[in-house]
Amino acid sequence: MSLSAIKHLTISLGIYKPARAIHRLLTREDLSGHRRLLAEFINPGDLAFDVGANIGARSELMLDLGARVVAFEPQPDLAREVRARGNRITVVQSAVGARPGSAELFLTTSTGMASLKPNWQLSNLTGKIAVPVTTLDAEISKHGVPSFCKIDVEGFEVEVLNGLSTPIRALSIEYHCDEEGIAKISECLRHLSKLDSYEFNLVGTEDSDWLLPRWMDQDEFLQAFPKCAAPHHYGDIFARMRKACLPCQSTLAGVEEL
Repeated sequence: MSLSAIKHLTISLGIYKPARAIHRLLTREDLSGHRRLLAEFINPGDLAFDVGANIGARSELMLDLGARVVAFEPQPDLAREVRARGNRITVVQSAVGARPGSAELFLTTSTGMASLKPNWQLSNLTGKIAVPVTTLDAEISKHGVPSFCKIDVEGFEVEVLNGLSTPIRALSIEYHCDEEGIAKISECLRHLSKLDSYEFNLVGTEDSDWLLPRWMDQDEFLQAFPKCAAPHHYGDIFARMRKACLPCQSTLAGVEEL
């Protein structure tokens, strides 16, 4: 039986969460570093957005920290898996962009590499599906302003932020360290800096340690970013409001076990 079939079965039987717990034990999956990283931005009871949730791994960490989560995932099978992650999660089966409507989502051999950009992974394209598109502003009007927003949308980051006019306390944005990716990050940071005064740091690949010794403003960060990120094919840039830079006092006490 394939992994996908096993997932469908455990979800259908209502045993997805205990099955995931057993899987983590057997594979010795350690997400403590990522949990610690997110704990700097998420307190119990906070609202968090997960844009580009995929199978919901980051959504689960947000839930683990006590957050209420709104997760955005346009691929139907993946959205179903995200829903199985916990009780405090709302799944919006939609892509996120600059304006509401519909678009073509280009699928690849890896579900985690689907993109609204038709030229994102040309050699790995397997097809496309029509998906609805919402905006961060539209979802904020429904759910409220999140304390933290994760954006991982395979090259569509600028368009997602172009649909945001309300400052968010902290965000993470996936980057790709090539010429186009560096240009996209510059545009993303310029947009954020129009909304509020932010400072920035980053992690590389799937690591959870800061690559810069301190947080930097936009101009200083953009000067340091290409060289700092160069050893990493991709990673995440974190942005936080300057007025919200006090250490997070998150605690896992009393938080739902997943």
